[in-house]
Amino acid sequence: IGDALFHLRLQLSEATHDPSFKEMEKDPSEFLRAFETLFQYAPLKTISPDQPPKPDDSNITTNIIWEMFDANPHRLPSTNIASIFRNSLSEIPAKLATIPPFLVLVAPRHTRSQRSYRYIIPDREITLDNSIVQLVCLKCQKTNHDPETSKDFYFCNECHEKESATVTTDATITCYCTNCLSDMHKHLAGSIHTHHTKRVSSDKTKLNLFAVLCIETSHYVAFVKCQKRNPLQHEWLFFDSMSDRMYDEQNVPLVDSVPDFDKWIDDAEKGKDDFFNWLDDRRGKRQPTSQTFNENSMRQLRLFRDGAFFFYENADMNY
Repeated sequence: IGDALFHLRLQLSEATHDPSFKEMEKDPSEFLRAFETLFQYAPLKTISPDQPPKPDDSNITTNIIWEMFDANPHRLPSTNIASIFRNSLSEIPAKLATIPPFLVLVAPRHTRSQRSYRYIIPDREITLDNSIVQLVCLKCQKTNHDPETSKDFYFCNECHEKESATVTTDATITCYCTNCLSDMHKHLAGSIHTHHTKRVSSDKTKLNLFAVLCIETSHYVAFVKCQKRNPLQHEWLFFDSMSDRMYDEQNVPLVDSVPDFDKWIDDAEKGKDDFFNWLDDRRGKRQPTSQTFNENSMRQLRLFRDGAFFFYENADMNY
């Protein structure tokens, strides 16, 4: 693994003409930004709520990651990723211009070393509903966030033959507002039954958590969701690149199963005040963390306290 990573660093250094990629410790966002530049691929596209996309997409902002911001003015000890994501979109304000194939969400910080929240719960599923996704009528170009437009938008395959049931990268939602659809169907009379019209669902798209990268100073660990042979089953694995050292000079990585990962999330969501108060109490003891927490609790602490990058994917898309 070490040789492969060093080779990747060498390639990035050559491709970006930046020698620091092979010589210095890097923040994960720097690697992702480098990939964005090299491959010219930015799946997250946002737009102002009151604007339809321009033909040249000049009013659409693209990103490979979403560095969330949340000042946490009420000094809450904890929150969940979906809330931060929605809040950071509304602060701009911005809406999703397309359905992204995946999301890389970065936890908000007051400073480089201080997070906005002591604990963050990674939602296992984020719903991209119509409150954060922009729908644009193909005919009049009005959006679902226009106060003068009905919030109901519709599909009609027959009115737009190019609409496909297959969702691909950078998918836009092909739809019509209520008024335009009514105007288009006025002349159909008895043949209206041949048009298959369907209202755009308010919770059409769901993105699933598949990895969390946790950072404590320079110690990186990750939780990764792995598919089993049965496509309906999965398991969570824990990866620690610095679990141990050999001869005091070589890091020994660890990969271990985390059978209770989903239970941790459930427990945190159901009784987060008690759970996080317990973590605070344990952290407040004047003992080394390794003596205060057993291995299982230590991993919980890493997940909720140190979660920095949260990776979500849309299983219905190809990318």
